[in-house]
Amino acid sequence: MGAEVFNSFDVDIEITKLITKTESYTSDFIIDNKGNRRVYPILEITTADTLTLNIITNNNQTITFNSISLTSSDTLILNFKEQVYEKNGSNIIDNITDIDLIYLEANIENNFSFDYSGNLNVDVTYDTYSISSREKYVENFKINRSDSYNKKKPFNSNKKIEQKRVSTDYTLTMGKMPINWDSYDDIENEEEFRITYYEYNDYTYEEEKRYLVGVKFNSWDRGFDQQGDFIMTNVSGEALDILKH
Repeated sequence: MGAEVFNSFDVDIEITKLITKTESYTSDFIIDNKGNRRVYPILEITTADTLTLNIITNNNQTITFNSISLTSSDTLILNFKEQVYEKNGSNIIDNITDIDLIYLEANIENNFSFDYSGNLNVDVTYDTYSISSREKYVENFKINRSDSYNKKKPFNSNKKIEQKRVSTDYTLTMGKMPINWDSYDDIENEEEFRITYYEYNDYTYEEEKRYLVGVKFNSWDRGFDQQGDFIMTNVSGEALDILKH
């Protein structure tokens, strides 16, 4: 079952590539994950002298330790992406008394806090989107949504068949898109992108910002327009989700 989500003959879009980013902190911090889907970070924790770490929280997620102690020669790795938890390369799962699989919640700010004593150094590595590249006057930009359902009818019953949505897929097409060479190389290398666009709300008379995330381009033609600008035509691709600003 499919439903058209967005269709516009001419629209401005912004394209950003998914990158891996590392930020450094010495206390509690906030990571703004707006315009991004759920991602799992890697935390590398060290100290300049000594550190006793008890609890880490992110919004409503919590990981509680049985008093992990670090000195200046120790490194604690909390890899929530691969579910690896190590101190100096050795597994510390037995030192964890309560654990949530901590992730950056989609499309909101994430507030990390630490219960500790000593000097804390945290390097956080996570997937996010790079600086936008604005592409003007994309032609025939269209997004389609397709929902898949499981159908179930109770045995020996006259009840109606129940439907439960199990997945949602998005596909996109564009008739023409101007592109720079760097972005085109990334598309050829099958990188992941985000497309930012605006929808006009007939009720509020306002433009509403949307993020099409997890975009992969599947097929296209390449060429030049009458002004000699590099363009892609007959573009198609797929995406993972649509987020609202």
